Parts: sequence; structure tokens; C-alpha cells
Amino acid sequence: MTGSPSSAAATISAKDSVPPGAWRALLLVTLGFGVNFWAWALLSPLGPVYVEQGLAQDASLIVALPVLVGSLGRILMGGLTDRFGGHLMFPLVSLLTVIPVLFLGLVGQYSGSSHLRV
Repeated sequence: MTGSPSSAAATISAKDSVPPGAWRALLLVTLGFGVNFWAWALLSPLGPVYVEQGLAQDASLIVALPVLVGSLGRILMGGLTDRFGGHLMFPLVSLLTVIPVLFLGLVGQYSGSSHLRV
């Protein structure tokens, strides 16, 4: 063995240290992911309500929409994230996807249902 045990411990602790700002970034990304997932996950339970009120013909499209948009949108967003970086794309995509969710809430609000308010 080369080196003393104390130098080996110093090397291990230097490799295992957390960079400055990493905990803040982890907290913000976790919070952002949670809010985004929560907003889109609310659409599926609203499917039967929309069918009951006559706003949609079939609840299956409303249930499948977040899955389809999420899976196909990841292809495009993955390429754009590689090009422009996650620090730009994550908030941009979050803001752009809020628009349809708020629109569904407004449609429900003006159709007389209290279940659809966002």
C-alpha cells in the first residue's frame, strides 16, 4: 500500500463531498417535478366528470392524453434539453404545460362544475 490511512480517508471524503448548491438544486427540481406530475395526474380523474357533463364523448382520451403527451413530448424535449440545457428547458416546459391544465380548469369553472377548478 502506498500512502498513509489518513490520506486515503481524506481522498474518500473529498470524493464524497456534496458540491455547493446541490441540495438547493435537488429540492427545487423535486418540487418542480412534483408540481408538474400532480397537475397532469389530476386530468385522469376528471375524465368521468367531463363525460357526465357532456364536455367529452369518451373518458379514455382524457385518461390517455397525459401518457401520450408525456411519452411523445419526451423525445422532442430530450433533444432540446441536450442542445439548450436542463436549466433552461425545465422551467420553460413547466410554464408551457401549465397552459392546457389551466384551460381545463377554466372550462370546468364556466361549465358550472366545482370539481374542475384549479
